[in-house]
Amino acid sequence: MKKEITEMIFIGRGGQGGWFAARLIAEMLVHIGKHVMVMPEFGPARSGSEVRTYVRYSDSRIYKRYKIDEKVKFIVVLDASLVTPAKIETLLCDGGHLVINSTSWHASSKYTTIAVDAIKIAKELKVLSSDGRPMGNMAVLGALATVLPIPLETLKES
Repeated sequence: MKKEITEMIFIGRGGQGGWFAARLIAEMLVHIGKHVMVMPEFGPARSGSEVRTYVRYSDSRIYKRYKIDEKVKFIVVLDASLVTPAKIETLLCDGGHLVINSTSWHASSKYTTIAVDAIKIAKELKVLSSDGRPMGNMAVLGALATVLPIPLETLKES
């Protein structure tokens, strides 16, 4: 029997908190008993450059220790300017979920799209960093959590 490993990709820019958001989701998944692996992929080490983080989780131990190179079930995009609909279709499996920080993303019949204005939500809810910037990554995480097997109590604790 083949074990099921669920994979996701977080795509953002350095400084947007994609790496942090992926680690936070991983901690929540561990909290509910999943086995999790998180792997960042950094471009040039500077704020504003593209950062991808790969997350795998499963009910059993994970032995894959390499970059995700197949279509995934979840993609989380913190900066819509980094992707195109064509790029998403090369990364996301049919029936998958795209969670994107965008007010103008066009939905596809091939996957579920959850588009949120993450910066606006973070400002309205006063989810701010220590230097006062809105933490859009937390708003995007809230949207992602609606399609993951994470109980509300676990989200509140995190």
